[in-house]
Amino acid sequence: MRSNFKKKDFFINLLMLFIVLTIIFTLFDLYTPIESVIKGKDISIDQLLSSIKIYKNLPSIIGGSVAIALVQTRKQHKQRTL
Repeated sequence: MRSNFKKKDFFINLLMLFIVLTIIFTLFDLYTPIESVIKGKDISIDQLLSSIKIYKNLPSIIGGSVAIALVQTRKQHKQRTL
């Protein structure tokens, strides 16, 4: 029964980390268009959406999410066994 909770904790951590990292990388992609808007240049929605390139960052997002979730789950498991 404990292993089910460990798996559940892992997948919840994984999902939360995936969402957070996706948002962070999306904000990085949107930095240049937002800077252009702040400087007063007009930018269309098409240009704004075309600057988001999640597919380039997807391996980093997935790898980072899995690695951090594994470390967090192991720490939680070690704390429970002590």
